[in-house]
Amino acid sequence: MQAWTFRLPLKKSEKIDFELTVQETFSNGSNSLETFLGVHPKNDENYWTNVSKGLKCLSRRREEAVGNIHRVTDLPSCQTVKESIRQYFAALEFTARRLDFTDKGAKIAFIWYDVFNPLKKAKQRHVALERTCLAFNLAACELVAASVLVSNVLGGNSDVSLLVEACRQYQVAAGHFSVLCTSPPDGSVTLDLGLEALNVFLAAALASAQTCMCEYAQRTGKKDAVIAVLCAGASNTWLQVVQRSRVRLLSGDGTYKQISDCAQYLSVFYEREAEIRMSQVNSERDEKGEQIARLNKALNLSQSLKKLSKSLTQCICFPGILTLKNRADQAAVQLASSLKIAEKENNSIYMQTVPDSPSPIQGRVSVRSANVSDTLSNVNIEEEILSGFHGLVPLHLRNVASNFDAELKSILGHHLHELQQLTFALNDKIFAFEDCLFSDQGRGPISSEVVPEHLQAICYIRDNGGWSRLEEMRFKIEKLNTEVRTILSRCKQILDKEKDRALIAQARVANGWQHSDGNMSPVTRGYKQELTRLEEQLELAVRADNYVSTRMKQTERSIKSLDSFELHRDGERRIISLINEALNQVPQDYIDARNAVIERLETAKNVVARRQRLQKTLEEEFSQESIAMILASSEHSVEETLQSHIEEQKSRIKNVLEGHIEEQKKIILQLEDAYNLLHSMEGDLNKAISEVQDRIRNATSVCESWKEIKTALEQGMAFYQKALKSAKQLENGIEHLIDNSVSSSQELQHVQKELRKLDVNSNRYSATIYDKRDKSDTMKGPFGYAGLSQNDNNIRQFR
Repeated sequence: MQAWTFRLPLKKSEKIDFELTVQETFSNGSNSLETFLGVHPKNDENYWTNVSKGLKCLSRRREEAVGNIHRVTDLPSCQTVKESIRQYFAALEFTARRLDFTDKGAKIAFIWYDVFNPLKKAKQRHVALERTCLAFNLAACELVAASVLVSNVLGGNSDVSLLVEACRQYQVAAGHFSVLCTSPPDGSVTLDLGLEALNVFLAAALASAQTCMCEYAQRTGKKDAVIAVLCAGASNTWLQVVQRSRVRLLSGDGTYKQISDCAQYLSVFYEREAEIRMSQVNSERDEKGEQIARLNKALNLSQSLKKLSKSLTQCICFPGILTLKNRADQAAVQLASSLKIAEKENNSIYMQTVPDSPSPIQGRVSVRSANVSDTLSNVNIEEEILSGFHGLVPLHLRNVASNFDAELKSILGHHLHELQQLTFALNDKIFAFEDCLFSDQGRGPISSEVVPEHLQAICYIRDNGGWSRLEEMRFKIEKLNTEVRTILSRCKQILDKEKDRALIAQARVANGWQHSDGNMSPVTRGYKQELTRLEEQLELAVRADNYVSTRMKQTERSIKSLDSFELHRDGERRIISLINEALNQVPQDYIDARNAVIERLETAKNVVARRQRLQKTLEEEFSQESIAMILASSEHSVEETLQSHIEEQKSRIKNVLEGHIEEQKKIILQLEDAYNLLHSMEGDLNKAISEVQDRIRNATSVCESWKEIKTALEQGMAFYQKALKSAKQLENGIEHLIDNSVSSSQELQHVQKELRKLDVNSNRYSATIYDKRDKSDTMKGPFGYAGLSQNDNNIRQFR
């Protein structure tokens, strides 16, 4: 289905053979050719050869840009022609700055035909007409591409993003027309390049973009209020097209009359769409009176559309306008039905007053002309054109330029030498600071060789679980202790309840009853004695636990230090990265200061690398750039141009140099400040390293302490495991005694037997560990569960 949005055909032009035209122009005299080329052909025979190649390439590029416009019917062909136009435009601009195409020079005539009337043409010997027509065709390509995208959507393509892209292309086309309107070509031109026609094309492109917005909103399910506002904006923009196409200058042309008729039809169509959508909004709000007024207005607009459709004909600028007529007729039928329903509901339910006319809809125009200033920039020019015209400079200017280029390069060499000296000085500073930072005096990475016995002690601790192994055992002991105490607490509660029952029994017998432990059954009294004995054992064990915990705190730092050393194997084990351990013991300020020095060094290295790239870039620029091209295209005198250019280059190089001088001063000052701060903290690091080295030398003593703590913890775990077993048996015996209210001496004897085993285990658990001196720590004293060694005298057995 063809789109009813706006499009334009591309302008046609007559073919130009630049090489042949130049040859014919200068076939009568060498003086004219010398003026045109800027040299005498006898002095430089290669000039004409290079120019001839460039002119052939320029002709080929123009044919690609202008000769295939009849093939622009789809997206690929649009893209191909747009790229060809950009390539030719860039080549033409480059050539026009070096060759004279006016009557004073090559007298090349550019001929372009009216886009609607091929019998009318414009002819100028100036590139201004060529530029204008190329920009016109770029805009026309955008219109064709956008129209194809809209047609795809109307034809059933569900990808609504095509409407977004079409809207963008319409805005780009409007941008081209906007530029042409602000700077229309001088001289005699065809009607389509006049300001009046360009204003029509600009307005039509923007109206088409707004129409794409309306269609996109409808197909993506936007709210009726939003669609109504957009449709009202589309109606307004198409109305502007009508107004601009009815000016007196364009009124006599049939094509502009067709554009006006189509634009008016579209304006009324989208005004009706806005009223229909807003009537749905009124219905949702129960504004029946306003809804009926809008539907009446929409019906009146439908009648207007019928009248306008009679004058509609197939238009080259609106190829799908007749398909919109069917859509308008279908909507009119539905509109009459909706009006009847609304009137019926209002008469029977709402009974609202119907205004003579609905409130106006404030249309919103969401599109604008795109910025196309960079459309024709950043295009690579072919080597044939560059080589053909780059050297087109008169001989006297080339001689002046040669001397000037030599002087400028001398100035550049002097400043580059200064920059190089700055770089050397900065490099010296970098090397000096790095040498201090990463040498032994700077306390960089250190590796420590250790004697075998120290290494063996460190490896023993690491291989047997280290500090984490001790922590794990202590945690298990605490858990066992808690479990035993919980059981004993329950046993005590049970015995207390038994005592309460005995008091109740006393109240029921003669007054002569005397309740005491002597009145208890032997079994009950025996359980109570064993409970007391086990509690005493636990109290002694807790004292040992506390002392072992204190001892662990005393040796924690030494054991963890040796446990954390990084080891590797290369035939034998060695300790590496001693500095890392030391850094963990110095203030964070020292680490921050050291990192700051490293960061400043990296910044300085980046500056050196950037200077090397800058020097290379400047040398390349001055080797390629010649003042000859500037002199040839400048409107000022040679002396003024030279003076201006040399001052500009001097200022540029001076600014670069001064910037690097200031930057270097700042970097060196920051580097010195950071290093001085680091150096002032070296004492803390030296002290930390000494402490770490002392721990390595005392590794054997630390290892012995670790073994003794581990042995004591193992004995403690064995004790508590036995205590837990005895406590559970004691609890079972007491519960059985109470539940059955009988005395069971056999069960009591079994519990006493287990408690005697606990006494034996307690002897091992409480063995005295004699004073051990840890050379890396200062605290001394009895170590272990010494208090439990006297338990044999405290344990009493029931008989």
